[in-house]
Amino acid sequence: MTDLEVTIAHLRKLEHRINNAWFAGTKRRRLKTKRKYLDHLDRLLIEHLSDKDQGLTQIVAENQSLLSNQKIQFKVTSEGGSPYTYMTKAFKGRIHRNGFLYFEAAATAWETVEMMGRFYPKAYAGTIDVFGRSSINVSQTGMAWGAGRVPAEFEGEINKNGALNMVTVDSWVELDGHVHVNRVIGDPFKGSQSKRELFLRNRSEAFQILREWKKANKADFKMQ
Repeated sequence: MTDLEVTIAHLRKLEHRINNAWFAGTKRRRLKTKRKYLDHLDRLLIEHLSDKDQGLTQIVAENQSLLSNQKIQFKVTSEGGSPYTYMTKAFKGRIHRNGFLYFEAAATAWETVEMMGRFYPKAYAGTIDVFGRSSINVSQTGMAWGAGRVPAEFEGEINKNGALNMVTVDSWVELDGHVHVNRVIGDPFKGSQSKRELFLRNRSEAFQILREWKKANKADFKMQ
């Protein structure tokens, strides 16, 4: 079986168990897993259909080019705290309908389990796809001696292969050392409304192409 066929088979099994009362206690966890498989299915379909659909190939290339930028400014919009955490290790994000990229904390470092020090994130690295879905992890840390340091602003760059990197360019000192970043917002199009609108239009067309394939192949799975 191909990776595409395996992914569809997993989604069918997940959907059956999510709708089965015997598995009600695991529904929330399985829905989260289903979301990951749905995203993976979209990426596989882009690869599968791009060889056959020149329109989709053009959309993919154009969106990759539109996302490719340097010196992208990212601002922290929300922070959180806990006696046990001290740093955000990973973010999940996506470009919303307004054309801005929003990140939310996906994992934090636990002081009692990991390093017993006041580290802060100096850089993150990860990927962003042609739909604007992104995942980044801390790639470089520094020691905040005697206090904690909480990022306030990042500067990032995206290349044409979808690699996303961002570094901390502004932070503030927090004496307790247990504050981490919850949410970040950035504009990958650097103020260009025409690029923003073209990206969103391309994304909508790409999703429509994928939806038609899914319906034709009985793989049109929905999130509950």
